[in-house]
Amino acid sequence: MCPLSCLRGSLNLKGKSMKHYSFLCTALLTLAVTQASAQPAQPPSFTELDADGSGYLTADEVAADPFLSDKFSALDSDSDGTLSEDEVKMPQPAAGGGGGMKPPAFSDLDSDGDGELSADEVAGDRFLSEKFTELDRDDSGTLTEDEMRPPRR
Repeated sequence: MCPLSCLRGSLNLKGKSMKHYSFLCTALLTLAVTQASAQPAQPPSFTELDADGSGYLTADEVAADPFLSDKFSALDSDSDGTLSEDEVKMPQPAAGGGGGMKPPAFSDLDSDGDGELSADEVAGDRFLSEKFTELDRDDSGTLTEDEMRPPRR
């Protein structure tokens, strides 16, 4: 018996065969399962949030985003009352799906091009800033590409 048998009386299925009833139940359950397993929506891009196109986000523009509104002051590193794209650094979805986020490229963070990342160069990346000391395995005060790779097991 279909788990939606409670609907049988409310639906006008008089004169319809059990096949019709079963088909309807199957269709409704398939729809429910499909909706339940749908991918979560991607967060809005910087451009989508920047309603006035100023190149900066105000507290009003991020009010609907719980993370950004909650962390607004902490992310506003220059305390100018707005968030630049560099201050927000919205991660990009990783290639190949999987739901993970793609970290920034080493070369994008290495602003002076010396092949090492200083604490200043990673200041805009929350994860790297928090893990800087842990990742700096040789205690040199900088991170190399080798130190950025996960250790082999």
